[in-house]
Amino acid sequence: MLGTHRRGRRLRSAVRRPVGARHPADRALGKLVNEYAAHDPDFVAGWRSHDVRPRPTLRERLRHPELGELELDRQTLLMPGTSLRLVLYTAETGSLSATVLAQLDAPDTAP
Repeated sequence: MLGTHRRGRRLRSAVRRPVGARHPADRALGKLVNEYAAHDPDFVAGWRSHDVRPRPTLRERLRHPELGELELDRQTLLMPGTSLRLVLYTAETGSLSATVLAQLDAPDTAP
């Protein structure tokens, strides 16, 4: 889904913008932003829009190298008084993604 991937790239820029505002002298962050900007026009558009609204929950499609495409809900919890975030990915109960992820927890039956 192209639209989902574009939203994801714009959201990544929205997440990084407030960090850049809090740490304007951080050269590593500036280098990272420049690298994204050099290769991704959707990131640039998101960065320029200054869209920094918090999005605590978001559904994303990800491609895992072994499991294939997964549709996961991402929840971001902000740690008050810090710049720390806890990001959780979960699959909807009963979904194909949940079934595939459950295989990771299955005991290894190889001899």
